[in-house]
Amino acid sequence: MKKCKLDLLILLARKGALSESILVSTSALSAEFGGSKDGISQQTVSRWLLELEDSDLIGRNGKRVRIESSGRQKIEEIALVAKESLAGKTAKPAECCDIKGKVASGFCEGKYYVALPEYKKQLASKLGFSPFAGTLNIRLSRSSDVERVRKLKASGGIETDEFVRDGRSFGRSKCFPVLIAGKIRGALIFPSRSHYGDEVVEVIAPVCLREKLKLKDGKEVSIRVL
Repeated sequence: MKKCKLDLLILLARKGALSESILVSTSALSAEFGGSKDGISQQTVSRWLLELEDSDLIGRNGKRVRIESSGRQKIEEIALVAKESLAGKTAKPAECCDIKGKVASGFCEGKYYVALPEYKKQLASKLGFSPFAGTLNIRLSRSSDVERVRKLKASGGIETDEFVRDGRSFGRSKCFPVLIAGKIRGALIFPSRSHYGDEVVEVIAPVCLREKLKLKDGKEVSIRVL
């Protein structure tokens, strides 16, 4: 079976990189994949490590590697899809559900990404509204909602395409239409590269949600996935 960089991510997880920074050798990793005779040379492993790092799935410090939160998320998605597939289930479109959480401050990266013309144009075309330049971060209150989000991300969703701007690559995002506070239509957005775990979701809308709904950090908000 042909291997890919996600197989390397899973191998790193098996070696303990989910919980701590581990020392890795590209030659040793290559050997575990069968080496050059199976087409997985040391150079291929080095390239895969670089691609995983560029996608923010892993972090590296010299020869030490640790799987980042977005890498953990990717592994959890793979595990969920595999579990459901083995049980005879297929990935289904997201079902209507309600989640709740409290408004939280973020890293202010959403404003930058959503405002990019290439990104904004795609979101407007695929979601039916031009998003306000910024995201509302919601920290989920219940473990059951965190589990719903994990299943949601493993389901269908509306995907944006990756693009390159000024020599920098911007990855895909997965979106799900929602109704915020029973009043405003928007979308949950899950970038392929994220600093947040499953307990925090980002919401976009055609208006500034903080201003429109008079929201402050700590205020509880309900979100219905449509």
